[in-house]
Amino acid sequence: MIPQEQPPKVRINYEPSKTGLKIHTAKQQGGVIGVGGPVGTGKSVMMCNELLRTAICQAPFEGVRRTKFGIVRNTYPELKTTTVATWLRWVPEELGRITYGSPITHILKFNLEDGTRVECTVYFLAMDNDEDVKKLKSFEFTKIWFNEASELQKAFIDAATARLPRYPDKDLGGASEWGVLLDTNMPDEEHWIYELFEVMRPKGYVLYKQPPAIIKVLDDKGEWTGEWEGNPDAENVQNHINGYNYWLDQIPGKDPGYIRVFLEGKY
Repeated sequence: MIPQEQPPKVRINYEPSKTGLKIHTAKQQGGVIGVGGPVGTGKSVMMCNELLRTAICQAPFEGVRRTKFGIVRNTYPELKTTTVATWLRWVPEELGRITYGSPITHILKFNLEDGTRVECTVYFLAMDNDEDVKKLKSFEFTKIWFNEASELQKAFIDAATARLPRYPDKDLGGASEWGVLLDTNMPDEEHWIYELFEVMRPKGYVLYKQPPAIIKVLDDKGEWTGEWEGNPDAENVQNHINGYNYWLDQIPGKDPGYIRVFLEGKY
C-alpha cells in the first residue's frame, strides 16, 4: 500500500492585542462586532485571525467544522491588492487553494489534531453601490467581514445581518458562532457608523475602540506644548520597523482632522 501524503503542518505566529482579545473571546452569536482606531494598528490582521479562529472553533458535525465567510471591500483593486494580500499573509495557501475568479475564492480544507476537519469557503467581494447589495442575497454565510467599513454604505451591513446564520444549515448541525464583523478608521459624527454605535446602539452591536497611537505632550500645568509622542498603550507598535515614528512621521503637513482620525483614532 502506498502511504498517503500528509498535508504540511502550518504554524501561525499571531499574538493578539488587548482589543484583539476582546474580539476573539466574544464568541459572537449574531449582531455586529467592530473595531475602530488609528491607521496601522492591526485591525485587519485581528479580523483575519478572528475568521480563522471561527473556522477552527465552529462546532463540528460528524467530525467536520463547516463555515462560509464573506470578506467585503469597497472596490475590486483595493480588495485584491490590500485585503486579499493581508488575508494570505495570515491564512497561507498551504491550508487551501485560492482562485482568482468572480468572486475570488479561498477554499480551506485541513485536519486538526483533535481528529476533526475544517472545511471553510471564503468569498472576497467588492461593493461600492446599491446594486452590489444584490450580491449578498446570492450567498449563504457564517460570518461577513467588512474591511474599511467607513468607505461602505450602511445598506450592506443591513443586508448582511439578513444573511446570517445561513451556513451551515440545520441538516449540518447549524452554526455555533455567526455574525457581522467590521473594522474602520473613525469617521465623522455624521457618518452611519457613529449613528449606529453611539446613538442607536442596538442589542448585540459593539464597536471596540483602540487606544490612540500618539498623544499630546503636556507641560507642568497640563497644557499642550504643541508636541506629540507615542502612546504607551498604542497597539501594533512592535510590527512597525520604525516603531512610534510610523505615526509621528505622518504629522508634518497634516490638518487637525487627519491627525484626530488617523493617528489619534477619534471621531
